[in-house]
Amino acid sequence: MFELIKRDLIPISWLHTQDFCEYQLYLQHVLRIKLPATKEMLSGLQKHAELEQAFREKAAPIEEPIETHINKLLRGEIEPFSMREFSLKSEKYRLTGKIDEIQLFRERALIIDNKPSLSAKAADINQLRAYCLCFSDAYRWEGEICNAVQNSESQKFVFAERFNEDAKLAAEGLISRMHALFSGNADFSAADEKWKCAACRFNAVCKKAAYKPGQ
Repeated sequence: MFELIKRDLIPISWLHTQDFCEYQLYLQHVLRIKLPATKEMLSGLQKHAELEQAFREKAAPIEEPIETHINKLLRGEIEPFSMREFSLKSEKYRLTGKIDEIQLFRERALIIDNKPSLSAKAADINQLRAYCLCFSDAYRWEGEICNAVQNSESQKFVFAERFNEDAKLAAEGLISRMHALFSGNADFSAADEKWKCAACRFNAVCKKAAYKPGQ
């Protein structure tokens, strides 16, 4: 069975689910159970689309390979620049993802994730650190990397950190865990907090739910 579900590249967005409940990953991506999107999910997609449109209306398009553009920045030939929906792939960490926004300067990269919350959850931070890890490998970035959670509505930053060695080690540990899960070398753990199960859209089909409506 696990040969059929093994993934060469893990989507970084799955780390958000991993922190909430690993068994949800199993239901969604191993058993491939499909359920309608929630209102919150649809609202988040709509907000991301609005932010992308607003960015495109102001930003000048980059008409050359991103690697070339970054190298010009590092040589001081062009000014700092920003991009949205920035795609990443790391062969070393076997990761793939898409950053909401990245701002690049000669000596620093700032990776931004847009969230509707007023504070950063552990899952948000895990996801950001994985983006940093993937970016540093994919583009051989040697400068400083910072990351931040930005509130989707107010555009205010609710969390920021420098991607240091401790953050790197934490991200590598989580990525190793994810690959162990999807290679069959670890078991998917189910959340045991009732509030998580009550809020989970897979509740009705989950055999390991710690809470069912009506209990």
